[in-house]
Amino acid sequence: MKYTIPSAATSHLSIGKWVEIMESYAHHDETDSIQVRAMRVGSQMLAFSGPTKDKARPLRPHEGQITFIENGPTSTLFGISLR
Repeated sequence: MKYTIPSAATSHLSIGKWVEIMESYAHHDETDSIQVRAMRVGSQMLAFSGPTKDKARPLRPHEGQITFIENGPTSTLFGISLR
């Protein structure tokens, strides 16, 4: 699965780290990724703002290890293997 967060939070990510996605929405865009609004990386809790959620389908909380990271100018795309 592919997820998107703001680029400012990229420093918290690294391949192999365990993440817990607390709040996310299947608001697919041109990257066909899931928009993350709240997640935990290690002991850090991260929360993000974004587009309105009214048309997006919320997903259940889930967790996994980071498998790839693609940095962009405004957002970061990353993947996790679900556990």
